[in-house]
Amino acid sequence: MQRSAGSSGNATQTQRKDFAHAAKGKRRESGLGIGDEAYWDSSGSGAGCSLVVRDGNLGLSVGIGGKEHPAQGCEAEAVKVARAALAAMPR
Repeated sequence: MQRSAGSSGNATQTQRKDFAHAAKGKRRESGLGIGDEAYWDSSGSGAGCSLVVRDGNLGLSVGIGGKEHPAQGCEAEAVKVARAALAAMPR
């Protein structure tokens, strides 16, 4: 989580730039109704999913996998977890 870029920077601009760099080559996601931007990242093993969301200067990553959450059904669960986590953050 990045809340500040120090006394000489804007944390949201810094987070936006870092997020764009990390999202290169990833599957972008729009229309989730959460955060400012998001992308799906690979879990590495193909046995789950990982959703990365930026909301202002806050970055959130939700990884789901295992027998209870196979790759073909985990995206909806990851969105649900991300939505709850962002809703719990103070504004």
